[in-house]
Amino acid sequence: MLKRHNLSFFFVIGFLAIILATVGCASKKDILQEVSGIWQDDQDNGTIEIQLAGDAKVITVKGKSYPVSVASIEKDKNKVNLKVQNGGGEPELWTLRQIWDDNGNSFTLAINQGAENKVLTPKQRS
Repeated sequence: MLKRHNLSFFFVIGFLAIILATVGCASKKDILQEVSGIWQDDQDNGTIEIQLAGDAKVITVKGKSYPVSVASIEKDKNKVNLKVQNGGGEPELWTLRQIWDDNGNSFTLAINQGAENKVLTPKQRS
């Protein structure tokens, strides 16, 4: 009887671990989907296209496309850290951070491109 109880306990623990891992992976994909789209750079009246939701991850700035890889996601800080291949020897670290409005319905996007910081407004979401 005790063996059966222990087996059931470990089954439930294993099942919960799988569910929690699945939910954690889904939230990482969600933020990549949320920040993907066409964004308006009001400082220089340009657009920045961000495509992070699929396999081919690219950011296009001023008509130039840069391949990127996701370095890390800080979901609790609404941040995505990217390694951007900008033609130099080493990839440059760029950071995207969601800035949510007071009621949590929409957000602007802060982008840190090395020494340059901008706040982008949504133009078209993917």
